[in-house]
Amino acid sequence: MSISRYRNVGLIDDSYQETKPTLLREDLDKIPVFQIRTSEEDRLDTLAAKYLGDGSYWWVICEINDLEHMFDFTPGKIIKIPINIEDVLRLV
Repeated sequence: MSISRYRNVGLIDDSYQETKPTLLREDLDKIPVFQIRTSEEDRLDTLAAKYLGDGSYWWVICEINDLEHMFDFTPGKIIKIPINIEDVLRLV
């Protein structure tokens, strides 16, 4: 009988699901934004860190751009970023 190369690998707990607040579209449409064209290297967390000051605000960019999840992001497109993160956080 052969020995599995995975014998010392622990199990992954996939029960964790990252959640984000859901905001009303009518409220989000009132928030001042600017637009950028993303590049192939861009990710939502790095864009959030660069423009909003914290990578954990990736969900803000998702909400403003009607993305269900950060994996729905496609680099190379124009996206909206809120000018002031506080405008969004007041809605939460």
